[in-house]
Amino acid sequence: MNERAARYFQSKHGLETVVLQGFGATDSYAIGQLGPENARDAFARIDRPEIEVFVVPGGNFPTMTSIAAWEQEFGKPVVTTNQASFWAMLRTLNTGDRIPTFGRLLAEVPAG
Repeated sequence: MNERAARYFQSKHGLETVVLQGFGATDSYAIGQLGPENARDAFARIDRPEIEVFVVPGGNFPTMTSIAAWEQEFGKPVVTTNQASFWAMLRTLNTGDRIPTFGRLLAEVPAG
């Protein structure tokens, strides 16, 4: 699944995947059983200067409350599936609302 996501980001958005790190979860239930420390530990293992952003797929992966701390610790944006969904909703509703406790993406939602 990770390789498929990397191909999608490359073909649709021209983004290069520098490193793929998986947790061996076989389905969405298994991902939901993982703790956010799994992502944080993976960031620590793979972090290098050429990585500009950490992308964490998995809508059932409980990471939202950890995003801001990870961004502060690693000095890079973190984008998760649920966070990106919230961002898209806020953009569509054009309310001007921001949710700074869940990372830069939701703290800096541009108007319009």
